[in-house]
Amino acid sequence: MRNVFENKGEGWEEKSLGEVIDIKHGYAFEGNNFGIDLNEKNPIVLTPGNFTEDCQLSFTLKNTKRSNSDFPLTYLFKAGELVIVMTDLSSLMKILGKPAIIKNDNILHNQRIGRVIFQNKLLNKKYLFYFFQTKKYLRKIKETATGTMVRHTAPKRILEIPIPFPKSLQTQQAIVSKLETLKTQTQALQTFYQSKL
Repeated sequence: MRNVFENKGEGWEEKSLGEVIDIKHGYAFEGNNFGIDLNEKNPIVLTPGNFTEDCQLSFTLKNTKRSNSDFPLTYLFKAGELVIVMTDLSSLMKILGKPAIIKNDNILHNQRIGRVIFQNKLLNKKYLFYFFQTKKYLRKIKETATGTMVRHTAPKRILEIPIPFPKSLQTQQAIVSKLETLKTQTQALQTFYQSKL
């Protein structure tokens, strides 16, 4: 990924993230209005505890919290939306600033989760998803984080970070396809060696 995003070729440009996207805060759900033992038909309240280090969302019996109160419908995610975690309960910051893609409906946009809003059509969503996993980006997130035990970032700080990208959306998609192939191969190797061990 470092080679892809740092070895820019012809037809590339660089802009701040704020020139291509916006990041919206979530709704401040009251703690007593959601819990882990509620009706499964109730919407899930997305929390930092649902994010994994490998940029997925995990919903288990222990970390799946559901709302039992009214909420603005604008805070209901649609499948396919890109989000960023803006609070990490660990000082090690293993998930701070990392992205995930919403795969299911009936999930609510909670505070401290950033909702990515595209301002134009300059970026492929998956291209941005992989950029959010680069060491350079994550290093900047950690350098500007606030807090001691619980660490925080904010939309303003994220949006100041520069992103290099090919002007061609077709080239961006080709890069995404290459990265996804490598990811599949890496996961297969990991599974193989784990079974050997």
